[in-house]
Amino acid sequence: MFISTFLLIGHIAQRFVGPIIRLKREISQISSLSELEKIEEVRFRKGDFVIFHKIAKDFNLITKKMKELKEKVKKSLDFIKEGDIKKAEKTLKEILSELENR
Repeated sequence: MFISTFLLIGHIAQRFVGPIIRLKREISQISSLSELEKIEEVRFRKGDFVIFHKIAKDFNLITKKMKELKEKVKKSLDFIKEGDIKKAEKTLKEILSELENR
C-alpha cells in the first residue's frame, strides 16, 4: 500500500510540477523581448490538469499579440526611416489603440 501511495503522489506531482517548470521557462524568455521570436506555442500533455491547458491558451494569445505588436513597431520605424511620417503615425496609433484595448 505504501508503494502504491508513493507512486500515486509521484504521478500527481509530475502532472503539476512539469507544467509549472515549462511555464516558468517560457515566461523567462518573454522578459527578454529580443528572444520573443524563439518562444514556441505552449502545449501540455493530455493528462495534465485542465487549468494548465487554459493557462497555456491565454499565454499563447499573449505571446502572439506581443509578436504582432513588435512587428508593427518595426514597421513604424521603417516608415520613419523612409520619411513617411503619416504611415508611421497611423501604425503607432494602431499599436496604442490595441494596447488600450479599444
